[in-house]
Amino acid sequence: MAGKKYTSTATELLDLRDDYLKVPYKDTDGTPKTADARENCGDENTLGTGWYAVTGNVVINKDNWHRIACNGEVNILCDDEALSTIVGITVPSSSSLTIWGRIVIPVS
Repeated sequence: MAGKKYTSTATELLDLRDDYLKVPYKDTDGTPKTADARENCGDENTLGTGWYAVTGNVVINKDNWHRIACNGEVNILCDDEALSTIVGITVPSSSSLTIWGRIVIPVS
């Protein structure tokens, strides 16, 4: 009986989630770039690899009193907004945390 052959891996393109924002920022060399960033990051215990945009004043771990952990390459974009943490953020040696300032690009 002939059938389909399946492998242990699959590749699928996923649409960008609705809660992602296109956020402009300047790279370390001053080049304007845009990141697809999740809005805010205050309700999570772990921040995985990706971009997070602070929109408004965000207090991390205000209710659960646990340190937030970075897992992978974490980037937080904030500018003219407050990001504070009650207990702190853990960044293991296998991970990284970069906090960026955003830029406003005028629309003509």
